[in-house]
Amino acid sequence: MGGTIGLSVLYVQSAVWFGAWYHRFFDAFFAGEVGRCLGMLPFYLLVTLGSVVVHATQTYLTQVLSMRWRLWNTKVYLRQYLSEEAYYRLEHGPNRADNPDQRIADDLSQMTVQTLKLGLDAIDAVTTLLSFAVVLWNIGGGIVF
Repeated sequence: MGGTIGLSVLYVQSAVWFGAWYHRFFDAFFAGEVGRCLGMLPFYLLVTLGSVVVHATQTYLTQVLSMRWRLWNTKVYLRQYLSEEAYYRLEHGPNRADNPDQRIADDLSQMTVQTLKLGLDAIDAVTTLLSFAVVLWNIGGGIVF
């Protein structure tokens, strides 16, 4: 989990770096400094490659975390499903459910994937907000009343 959050922070920091790079590049471009513009392109390609690697690694780690969490949840809920003849009551009792084992498996899958996505997206949004707030603060300076 910590690695996924760390990679999220790195990804946001690369977005901040891209913003600063665009500023410097277009200042040089509109000033007609072709040599300076061309000199900046290798760094752009390098950071782009790093950003792609970070995003791919983050996606992989998120999927691994999702699978591990789902496996743990499956063990917990399977233990409850098999205890005290709950499986029999779900299939033959007055409140019958069709294919309860498949419903449990599908619900656990959706719950783990969606909860993990929601949590990581929230962390990404907060990190982005804080990072760009610092950038705007540095550009605009302090608030004077």
